[in-house]
Amino acid sequence: MVLGRPAYREYFVGLGLALVGQAIRVWAAGSISKARKLATSGPFAFVRNPLYIGSLFIIAGYSLMTNRIEVWAPIVLAFIATHWGAVVWEEGFLRSLFGETFDDYCRRVPRLIPRLTPAYPVSGFSLRQAWVNREQISALGTIVVVLVFALKLLWSRG
Repeated sequence: MVLGRPAYREYFVGLGLALVGQAIRVWAAGSISKARKLATSGPFAFVRNPLYIGSLFIIAGYSLMTNRIEVWAPIVLAFIATHWGAVVWEEGFLRSLFGETFDDYCRRVPRLIPRLTPAYPVSGFSLRQAWVNREQISALGTIVVVLVFALKLLWSRG
């Protein structure tokens, strides 16, 4: 945000990406009961890591809002460095909890590039579950960052 030089077009396209990402995260958080039941509904019927896909959209939106191409490479590298290890660890953890059920899920649902059609039923979203999973914290963070970029945009154009 400090290095950003927001422009209207980049801000609004970035805002769209961030909002799509946050919507994916809320949908995923409302479809998962962590460590109690293997999540296969909602966005988990299309891709195994929808929370990270949502985060990637959010980060891409923020990067675009900066209107500085030189921030993309470090941000993408930092995202990969922080999230890839989590993906690998979580898959090992889920395999230890759910065994062959998880292996079957992995055969049917891709890790990062979503399927075009769901491998499992899509129903099962609960806003209460998204709250239990503390997705409101991510949403609040997205709101704050988007507003800071908006203020920076208005201030620089004022």
